[in-house]
Amino acid sequence: MNFIKCITLLGIAAICGCDSTGGTIGGLFPAPKFMEGKVENSTYYAMDKSFEVHTPFEEGSYSYKYMEVKEQYSNIGAYVSFNASDHPNEFYRIEIGKRLDTSQPFPSFDQLVTTLLQNYKKQLTAYGSEAKELQRIETTLDGKKALLVTLIQPMPSISNYQGTSRAYTAHHIIYIIMSPTRGGGGSVWVQWPHDCNACPSGNEAEILSTNPRIDSFIKSFRLKI
Repeated sequence: MNFIKCITLLGIAAICGCDSTGGTIGGLFPAPKFMEGKVENSTYYAMDKSFEVHTPFEEGSYSYKYMEVKEQYSNIGAYVSFNASDHPNEFYRIEIGKRLDTSQPFPSFDQLVTTLLQNYKKQLTAYGSEAKELQRIETTLDGKKALLVTLIQPMPSISNYQGTSRAYTAHHIIYIIMSPTRGGGGSVWVQWPHDCNACPSGNEAEILSTNPRIDSFIKSFRLKI
């Protein structure tokens, strides 16, 4: 199975749902965390050793206490996300795809970008609104070639047992990265609920300065495959 098919299947798995741990019990009490990966000194280490990243909420903080972690590991890659109840609509995601068949031609970076963005836009449209692309910036992440893509999307209100959430506008800050030698790649993706006046025309630094959690999460990412 080639790398592009692997990461496409991984995206489908992420749509279908992942095992989650932590969060709240009844919307009031912190639930215990039984993670497949591990956290040490506020750094999350992937179970399959494919990546590491600083958790968006510091260990010992109120937000970390209520942080929910979703994990999906398989032979084709990994998907991990973080969010906390006291920061509603903030989501921090990592998606990794592995190159399993080294006899297959290695895909180009452009192929990876096209495949991932098609999958992500399909996932986001499932929420009921179209994600509009605002900008693309060539950059680096973890010393590797990367592309920063910013999307904007109106998010509808959602009703559940905890009540009805307000509609809001989400900015999706997505870094797509590929390992040029080891045959793997993926994305670092932050969904940010606040207005981001710099996003339509701003540069990378302006987007990252929106909040220190974004800056720390993205810059701490290390691709290990």
